[in-house]
Amino acid sequence: MKKYLFILFAFIIAAGCSNNDSSSNSSTSASVKTTVLMYIVGTDYEVPENAKVFFQNSYNAGIKQDALGYGPANYMIKGMIENINHENTNIIIQTSSKENNMKWTDSEISAAGADPEKFYIKDWSQAARWQIKNTGIEKIQDLGNVCINQGDTNCINIASGDTIGDFLTYGIQNYQADRYIVIFFSHAGGTIVGFGSGATLPEMQKAFNKAKTATNKEFDIIGFAACLMGTAEWMHYLSDYGKYYVASEESEFEFPWLLGDITKAIAQNKTTEQLLETITSTYYQYSARNGSVSTNISAVDLKQVKALGSALDRLSNKIAEDYVSNPAKTFNNLYVAFSRANSYGKGQVGLYDL
Repeated sequence: MKKYLFILFAFIIAAGCSNNDSSSNSSTSASVKTTVLMYIVGTDYEVPENAKVFFQNSYNAGIKQDALGYGPANYMIKGMIENINHENTNIIIQTSSKENNMKWTDSEISAAGADPEKFYIKDWSQAARWQIKNTGIEKIQDLGNVCINQGDTNCINIASGDTIGDFLTYGIQNYQADRYIVIFFSHAGGTIVGFGSGATLPEMQKAFNKAKTATNKEFDIIGFAACLMGTAEWMHYLSDYGKYYVASEESEFEFPWLLGDITKAIAQNKTTEQLLETITSTYYQYSARNGSVSTNISAVDLKQVKALGSALDRLSNKIAEDYVSNPAKTFNNLYVAFSRANSYGKGQVGLYDL
């Protein structure tokens, strides 16, 4: 998938505005209450039999052997349970899936090599909300059946901005904190395809706008543990709703973010900047051990994205003017520029392809 050259500009702007003051790189002196909201759309990776295959790939790349049979979502939940500090952390999860056959018995889980008592999400066909405890995971709300086909009624549309916005609003209002982090985990396809089971850019913007209108809060970190979501378009659409945006331009691993390490950093009262470093460095350390996918992840200052958008508007206007006077030359210049841009997500369709 060809990416616009301006993607690079966003990262350069963000890097240029980093603060080298040592005070920003130390733990906070007072305890900071953090609420982490995680929106998980279950995928084929969660199937116990598939997880056995994914486990071997991940184990070769450094994931511990206790990942056997769990699938990435349950393994990440396991890591959060083992590292949460309830004095300064709330972790609220909403789970669901549109995949078929996403429900397993204890015997099927055991056959895959996992412990049924620690295989926390066994039925993805029902949308539900959960709270992470250091003793396990507690279901706090059943939301009902997930809509599978377009036109289905009396079910939860998990790609809807209203559904996602309700979750964000619920988490902020019921688990008030000094700092809010939201993480989206599933398959994804970037600007064109969107997140999870079809959550498009406009729907996701609708979700964040709904939450901000209801709570007057913004997120300190908006993160996508999902493929191809590190695009300027997504950053632009969500720039009014958060301080930092973390995602990869490239395809990600089955275990994209090491949530156990990230939860431990929150428990240690790390600053937001240190959390960003933990997210990106652990992702790099893990993915660098597996050469099949590039180690591409960025933490972007969303306050700089507005300036990027203004620059792109000026560039677009200039291109339009040049095209009127000399269309052949203008098209050729654009083609040369795009052909030199980096390519991400083999087999994916991007704006360049359109």
